[in-house]
Amino acid sequence: MPKGTIPGIDSFLVDISVRGMLVFDSEGTAVRINAKANQIISSLAGNALVLSETDLLEIFRLDILPSDQTQDSRELTVNDKILLVNRQRFEIRSNPYMSYFIQDISGEKTLVGTIHRQTSESLWKIRSCITSVQSALAILVDYQSEELSEQTFDLLVDSRFEIWKLSRYIDNLRDLSLLNANIIEKQLDVETVEIKQLISIAINNINSFKSNIGKRFVLTDSTPENIAIQCDRNRCVRIMEAILINSIFYSKNDTQVTISVQELGSGDEITLYFKDNGIGIPQEDQTHIFEYGFRAGNVKEQDSSGMGLELHLSRQIMNRMNASIAFVSKENEGSVFALSFRKGHINKKQISLGQ
Repeated sequence: MPKGTIPGIDSFLVDISVRGMLVFDSEGTAVRINAKANQIISSLAGNALVLSETDLLEIFRLDILPSDQTQDSRELTVNDKILLVNRQRFEIRSNPYMSYFIQDISGEKTLVGTIHRQTSESLWKIRSCITSVQSALAILVDYQSEELSEQTFDLLVDSRFEIWKLSRYIDNLRDLSLLNANIIEKQLDVETVEIKQLISIAINNINSFKSNIGKRFVLTDSTPENIAIQCDRNRCVRIMEAILINSIFYSKNDTQVTISVQELGSGDEITLYFKDNGIGIPQEDQTHIFEYGFRAGNVKEQDSSGMGLELHLSRQIMNRMNASIAFVSKENEGSVFALSFRKGHINKKQISLGQ
């Protein structure tokens, strides 16, 4: 491969590098390729020669850098290898060049994936232990023995609420690990579920903690019976709970959340609407609301302890179920969140059995 000279820079180019480097002139001809680039390209394309930028783009299945951009960075998967490719336009003595820096990060990605899988497995074990404690507390609270003092009973109710919150944190962190390891799709258990069942579970869970939430709210479900969707049951309930929790926490007292459903198009899509009269989302924050770690400005003013995970995870999980989440909102007036799913088909016998 060519190892020509570039006036003014060839003197300090070193072949011993962890990154491959290629430089092309204004005609797209390769004028400098270091040893590491040769090694990476040979591992991808055997004896292929890179004599021009076009040759490299074909190997990487990459488009040419747009004329209005001076640089970009891409993570590419080529022949089971994961490459980090940085490219940049530059000039030397008024001569234009294009540089490519390539690094094989397959090993690092494999290590990161292993760490995330191990984290997910550990969180799942912790979640199983918490579920046992949660069930025991629920039984004690429901029992309401006369031998329990009011103070002890209140402590049990508060403990159950804290355990429920902790279980949500663990579920979210586990899904984040699965997402970062690119294996969350394998963990999704997509099935046909009656939508009324999911909404009832979410509403019952939230209503059971009214005394802990400390705000007056009314949750109204107007969805009809016998409408089924395709989704992961447990994760879908968590997404619904996340929307309801946000509607309640980030509002004044006497919050009202209404839930309705609509069949769209030919009836193959079911959309669920959650409408509230809360504080809404500021216009300047609306394009960022599903970003990892983002929290709207008016939300941070009310509560600084949030993690900014649930809406981000909700969109990621919905996308991987071939579903979607969207919203419209106006500050100080409220929001409407829409969850759209593929329609499921379920017979009356299955519905009556709750399957």
